[in-house]
Formats: sequence, structure tokens, C-alpha cells
Amino acid sequence: AAKDVITGLVSRDGFATDIHPATAEDRRGFILLARLDRYGELTERKGFRAAEGALKTIASAMRATFREKDVAARIGRATFA
Repeated sequence: AAKDVITGLVSRDGFATDIHPATAEDRRGFILLARLDRYGELTERKGFRAAEGALKTIASAMRATFREKDVAARIGRATFA
């Protein structure tokens, strides 16, 4: 699957590709969506490096928490699935 350059997680396009077979096979599961609030404000006040660091921290937590077969993705500017 395509990777997000900043976080190393699956990208939005990769997520759509990875999730399609599961939905086509009618497998049971769920999608958890998470959004980093005030991301724009963080970028404006602390700069791009701080905002990028926050994204990387979230990605790291997702990798540590999700199972190997789960898909962890960054699907928007500050939105994860």
C-alpha cells in the first residue's frame, strides 16, 4: 500500500485500496477515526516541525497499539484511521 511521507503509515489512497477487499468480502470489522484537533493552530504557533512531530507521535502510538493485520493510516491532514 502507498505510504504517507511524514508518518510512514498507509496513505489515504493506500487505505482505500487495503480496505476495499475487506468490505467486498463482507468481513466484519470496524474503522476507528481520530483527528488531531487544532492542528493548524499548532503549525502556526509552534511551526511545521512541531506539527510534524505530533503526527509522528500519533503514528507511533497507532503502530504500537494496532495488531499486525490492522491497517493504520493517515487519511487526511490531521485525520487517522
